[in-house]
Order: sequence, then structure tokens, then C-alpha cells
Amino acid sequence: MPEKEFDIEIIRLSNKVHEYEFAVNDALLAHFENDSIQHAEVKAAVSLDKSERMMEAKFRLTGTVQLVCDRSLEVFDYPIQWEEVIVYKFGEADEDVSEALQIISWDKERINVMQPIYDMLNMAVPMKKLHPKFADESDEDEVIFSTEPEEEEKAINEDDPRWAALKKLKNEE
Repeated sequence: MPEKEFDIEIIRLSNKVHEYEFAVNDALLAHFENDSIQHAEVKAAVSLDKSERMMEAKFRLTGTVQLVCDRSLEVFDYPIQWEEVIVYKFGEADEDVSEALQIISWDKERINVMQPIYDMLNMAVPMKKLHPKFADESDEDEVIFSTEPEEEEKAINEDDPRWAALKKLKNEE
């Protein structure tokens, strides 16, 4: 996939809002060698509001991606809905100030939105990828590991005379 498909010519844009749409598909994933997303059918709409000193790009990603369930290893479709804004401010030299603010030189002819779109796609994917059939299950109540002794252990420890002797030594100090 050529990166030029994600170029936006900005040098001759007038000061107003410009709309762009990009297809996010398997070719984009192959370009970045993504292993967490199996397949993508996502539309990336970019609304670019250009003014004298800056441009505000509003990104909106909608569509579906195929993920592999972390629990069952089944492939499933996951809906994507993501919105984010990046401000491109004109300055002397190109500089990445933050994810939401970039400084670009006054004579820059084009910006490429391939990397930001890819990053947003990955941000829209949850850390824990669970198949929808597990959506009703709650992991919040399940304790996998605890440092507190269980009630049975407490009862055994209190009844065992060896523990009583150790507690007595501890209290003498």
C-alpha cells in the first residue's frame, strides 16, 4: 500500500473546512505488520479545518476489525468507533509536541495521516480481546491470587499448638 494514498495536499488549501475519507483495510495492516488485528474494514473520515496559523484535523473511524479472542482463540468481529483531534500548527520546523499537537513548517506541501490513523485504530481495540459470547461474564468478582490466608488456613493455624508457641515467642519480644 503506497503511503501516498494517505497524503493530504495542504499547500494550496483555502482557509475553510475540507473533508477527506480513507479506507483502512488489510493492506494498511500489512504495511505495519500488525499481529493483533486480523482483518479491517474501517472508514477514516478526516475533517480538516485550515486557518492562517494552524489546521485542526478531526478524525472519525467507523467500521469493524477481526480480532482473536484471548480466552478461546476464536476470531470475531469487533465494532470500531473512535474520534480524535490533532492540531497541526505552522512553525519554523517540524516537531512532534504531543500526540494531539504537531508543529509543521510553513512551506510543507502535504501531511500524511497514515500513521495517526493506524495509531487510532490500535487505540480503539481493547487491551483484553474477548469474544462477544463472553460479554455476560464478569471477571471482577473472581479472585485469582490473594495474599490473605483463606478461612480454612486461619482455622488450622489457630488450632495448631506449634503456632501458639511461635506466637508466644513473638509476643515476648
